[in-house]
Amino acid sequence: MNHGEKWREYAEKADKECGVNIIKQYASRLRIGENWDNESANAISHLNRERCCFVDYVEKLEELTGICSEELKGIGLNIGHVSRFLFLNDKTAYGRCRKNGDNDFTIMVSEKYASNDADRFGLKGLICHELLHTCPEDDSNASTKIHGPRWREMARRVEKECGYKIMAQSHTDAIKKTSDTPKKRLLCPVCGGYYDVYEKDDEFGRGTLSCKWCKNKMNVIKTEDMGFLDTIYNYAWGVSG
Repeated sequence: MNHGEKWREYAEKADKECGVNIIKQYASRLRIGENWDNESANAISHLNRERCCFVDYVEKLEELTGICSEELKGIGLNIGHVSRFLFLNDKTAYGRCRKNGDNDFTIMVSEKYASNDADRFGLKGLICHELLHTCPEDDSNASTKIHGPRWREMARRVEKECGYKIMAQSHTDAIKKTSDTPKKRLLCPVCGGYYDVYEKDDEFGRGTLSCKWCKNKMNVIKTEDMGFLDTIYNYAWGVSG
């Protein structure tokens, strides 16, 4: 994205006189992946070789958040107002939502989403996840990280209506759209959270079999049993059909 010569002139002046590093901020670590604009399954990942400043990422997130907000409103969800976007240098989280005031929120996105693996579909899924935290119905606990029954109900609704894998918890499902069959699935019988294992990155750091959303123990399901057991669980959660 080209902000123009005059913008760059002012930015360079601000960098020099105020030390704010507008142009260089995050540039050494973040590069927008070209496939942020590609939602096709198993899209080949490429990096945009031209480094971009922080403003580029904020504008891209703001654009996608507007799209996601309209999608969620279209299925009857009451989405709050997002006024700020921040990037996290945090390897333990993909995103966070912070309340600024009455019905006003900040969405924070991990730098993992600037990797060449992340695509537009995965990024929109993350944004939808965080937008659900802006709903008045959200009953998640920020201290325990438990996502409450109402949040999970909304997440399953988004999965069914929009196709984003909100209840998914593995690296692959979180960052991109894939048509591959997982090698195995960890499934929570209590809330429906699932953790699909496709590759080595999905196994990394998975020391326990507890669900990220409700902290209950997950069951290991073999690939050949996934369809049958998913049907049973979906009936139990009332999301079949």
